[in-house]
Amino acid sequence: MKKITFVTLLIILGVFSIKGQHMNANSKILALCDSIASFDKLSVNPIYRNSSINKQFAYFDELLDLANCNELTERFNLQNNEIVKCYLFWGLVKKDCENVFELLVENLKDNRTLKLSSGGFEEITTTGDFFIDVMTDNQVENGIRKFTVEERLILDSILIYNDNIF
Repeated sequence: MKKITFVTLLIILGVFSIKGQHMNANSKILALCDSIASFDKLSVNPIYRNSSINKQFAYFDELLDLANCNELTERFNLQNNEIVKCYLFWGLVKKDCENVFELLVENLKDNRTLKLSSGGFEEITTTGDFFIDVMTDNQVENGIRKFTVEERLILDSILIYNDNIF
């Protein structure tokens, strides 16, 4: 009887430990999103021109190390800040998550503007356009998932024939 009680106690402690770690990771993810939201522009460069590390990009890297595809998708769907939402989408693409094209199509109408900083230059773009740029060849980052031929055809059809996009 004592053996069963001891084993049960170990199992319960293990379950609470795992739940605590998950809650701790989730609170870190939220804190990283809040840190990214404190910036007024989205930076696509990990290092500034003066060779210092871009703190916003460091938060993004830490977020990618910590969050899996499900956690990134959950945050993406709940996110109101356009800069954080763009980083979350970029993270989903970098991790080659299954749902990126569907999320892009669902969010094409997101026309909130944001400042995009790249190599010392700034431009104004929309959230939906940034999502497209992330998945377009030779834009934002090479070596990550890009549009398939079929996805490109679907996207082109939506952009050309859907009057409600803009």
